[in-house]
Amino acid sequence: MSQADSVEISFVIPCLNEARTLKSVLLTCHNAGKYSLSYEIIVADNGSDDGSIEIAQENNAKVIHVKTKGYGAAVKAGVTNSKGKYVVVGDADSTYDFNDSIRMIESLRTNKYNLVMGNRFGRIEKNAMPFLHRYLGNPVLTAIGNVLFEANVNDFYCGLRAFKREDILKLNLKSDGMEYCFEMIIRSCLAGYSIFEVPAKLRRDHPDRSPHLRTWRDGWRTVKFMFSFSPKYSYFPLSLVFCFSSLILLVVNLLESDPFSGSNTLSLSVVLYACGLWTSSEYISSRLLLATKIQHRHSFFSELLFKFVRSRSFLDKAFQLISVLLLLSVSIVGILFYNSDSKFVYLTQRVPQLSFYVSMILATTALYLYLVATKISTFSWINE
Repeated sequence: MSQADSVEISFVIPCLNEARTLKSVLLTCHNAGKYSLSYEIIVADNGSDDGSIEIAQENNAKVIHVKTKGYGAAVKAGVTNSKGKYVVVGDADSTYDFNDSIRMIESLRTNKYNLVMGNRFGRIEKNAMPFLHRYLGNPVLTAIGNVLFEANVNDFYCGLRAFKREDILKLNLKSDGMEYCFEMIIRSCLAGYSIFEVPAKLRRDHPDRSPHLRTWRDGWRTVKFMFSFSPKYSYFPLSLVFCFSSLILLVVNLLESDPFSGSNTLSLSVVLYACGLWTSSEYISSRLLLATKIQHRHSFFSELLFKFVRSRSFLDKAFQLISVLLLLSVSIVGILFYNSDSKFVYLTQRVPQLSFYVSMILATTALYLYLVATKISTFSWINE
């Protein structure tokens, strides 16, 4: 390993009791490092007590002691303490061949990519990946990630990857657990980073080793994490469903179709409309939060929409419209009470029902605009 101050490649290896395989992994890193100008190996130890630390030190690796438990916590600490222009991350269990990282580094040197992922599919040894992970978990979670974030990655969970250190540090990744793998890809997509894939072998795990990955727990945490970064899919579709359902109930009520011709149907229609506007408000605030705190790439339409709603003129007009809507709503209710004995109003029972329905729709819309305007105003002050 070169002792030069300028390090081109840092190999970061998270480790928790990997004494059986760590030495062979480190030797592979040293071999891959020969193809660089200079390199270092960092073992981010998460509390090993089986001699892994001594093995790392004996094989010229720098040991970082990470108190916070979790795969993500170990990798973050290793990357933070690294000095290389490029960082290669891989497991200490010898399931990955760090020689595959040579091609990853070559791809990064072209300056076309910010993150290079390994793709294990097609190079998986027999029994190296559990059936459930290979044919259900990984493909399904990868497909969800590609739909939500347009990542065009075929193996989200591959533990062998290389990236430009400064670019990943800018993302300020937060996850301490296994969902760190997904966060790196998702945040890279949101930031507009270029991602590339190269083939990577996956070998069988050591027979005496207990896997750190927990299938259902880590899978569920990954799903929650993905949707938390995609309000466009977690809030907006739900808002459309609520609003469309409200409209359908109104239509069947106007058609006097039994059993939907009574006032209960109109009441439910108002409730669904309110739920639709509420989830729409949450969508807007979530998007504003992402835009405020996280480097984020937006579509042209999204940029245009949020530029409009965040403008001072929109806020002023929104509060003016709120006043008008509330005034109309109160006026309609007042007229209904004033004319409670009027035969003209009660020529049919439908008139007061629909009038009160319109009043509630106007009041609900005013409340929605108030929520949106106040959230936008708050985020505007945060950004200033």
